[in-house]
Amino acid sequence: MAKARSQTPHYRLAGLEPLGGKSRRWRDVRTGETLSYNAGRQRVQAFSAGHRGGVDRFERALARTRNVEQARREVGLSKRGLDAYRKSFIASGREGASPWIKEKGRWRFDETRFSRVHTFVDIRGAVRHVAFGGRNLIAMQDYREAWSPYGGLGSQAELDAWLKAHPGGVTGDDVETYFPETDLRTIRARINRMPPRERKSFAADVRYVTEAA
Repeated sequence: MAKARSQTPHYRLAGLEPLGGKSRRWRDVRTGETLSYNAGRQRVQAFSAGHRGGVDRFERALARTRNVEQARREVGLSKRGLDAYRKSFIASGREGASPWIKEKGRWRFDETRFSRVHTFVDIRGAVRHVAFGGRNLIAMQDYREAWSPYGGLGSQAELDAWLKAHPGGVTGDDVETYFPETDLRTIRARINRMPPRERKSFAADVRYVTEAA
């Protein structure tokens, strides 16, 4: 599975697919939104720069240490690479998931914003409660939006698009790779088999009743 992830094109990691024609536009595989060529390239470059700078390894170290400088030095991420990582949240339109706060012209890492626990059904039918941080947190937020009936109906089309963007699964703060279930009927059937108390607890966890999303 890890091999499939390493071969995933950067535009897939950015949640985009190229559209044909002279205009060379991009389509957001999750929302269906059409982006201009330049806007799409900015998003792709943010993810590409992150991979070249070793951001995957940096996020894993940061999840473990919660210390930016220690994590950066452990994995050999340059200051330029760190800056590209910070900017990737803005370039991808996901400032809300960024653990960085700018105060008086300087960036500060907010440990409490780095990761959140997500509750989901995996491909084996098990209910998981896993902490995800950084871009993996963004991936799981998108997944929750695609399937969750709490506040919406859930969409198989959006789940298919999510799987297309994340074929190699999502890495938790524990450095394990997780594969959330992407068949909407299977998810619903698993929830329906839960005893009432468990189902209520599951719904509360998914909706972040006890902690912020």
